[in-house]
Amino acid sequence: MTSPSHGTPLATSSPHDDPARSEAAVRAVPSSNAAPTGAGKTKTCDEIVRKAIRGHEFWVGDPRSYPYSQNIFDDPEPLLARWTFEPGQVAIDVGASFGVYTLLALAQSALCMAFEPSTDGYPVLVRNVALNGWGERATIIRGALGDGEPPPEAWAAEVWGQHYPAQDVRWARLDEWPGLRVDKLKVDVEGVEWHVLRGAYETLKRERPVVLVEVHDGCNAGSQIGLYPESIGSAGKIEEMLKFLNYEVEHEQGARRYLIGTPMEKVR
Repeated sequence: MTSPSHGTPLATSSPHDDPARSEAAVRAVPSSNAAPTGAGKTKTCDEIVRKAIRGHEFWVGDPRSYPYSQNIFDDPEPLLARWTFEPGQVAIDVGASFGVYTLLALAQSALCMAFEPSTDGYPVLVRNVALNGWGERATIIRGALGDGEPPPEAWAAEVWGQHYPAQDVRWARLDEWPGLRVDKLKVDVEGVEWHVLRGAYETLKRERPVVLVEVHDGCNAGSQIGLYPESIGSAGKIEEMLKFLNYEVEHEQGARRYLIGTPMEKVR
């Protein structure tokens, strides 16, 4: 596996701005009940299907053809109930995978900035956005977020070498986008969530977004992810930082563990 690089600009793709790279030959869905026309084939998905999450519908490449997570659009994650938007609000999806959170935000007329480093996930994510004609409201970045330091080699070898293949991963901090608007931030990055939030500290202070995190310390018995030093105790570190920033912190427990941070001024 090629070592992640740091300090190089992240590759960005918007189906609207870069049709060739985003496979925007697929056209916007003409109506809520009609299938998209002009949908070309990709390496990953030949068929398209309609999915719905919490009453919001969208088109995706058939998940049965995905290399992993074939049930990703049918998994009722508790955080999805918190992923609600008014038109024009801004979502940031870190660890976007095939686009569950990205598409759900766009389906609610939000703007979305999504980060996904996987060589399998990124092209499917781009195409899923393009299938719905939502490119003008989406910025999709092939890269990963952290705290400014390259990821630990052992963690990268497992996560990007085994579970979610990725090469030449570019690494940045969210704070490197000065003046970035964000209303809600979702982070699911297989054990380095604490690093992502450290690299977003100034953004959290300035924008005060709701923060939704899947935490991995001590979990994932089938892998080492929750046992790496970067993961151990990360939920406590995240909670401590958010409380220091005057957030209310809640915990959700299901098949996975989640943490939700809400600025005190937004608590109802």
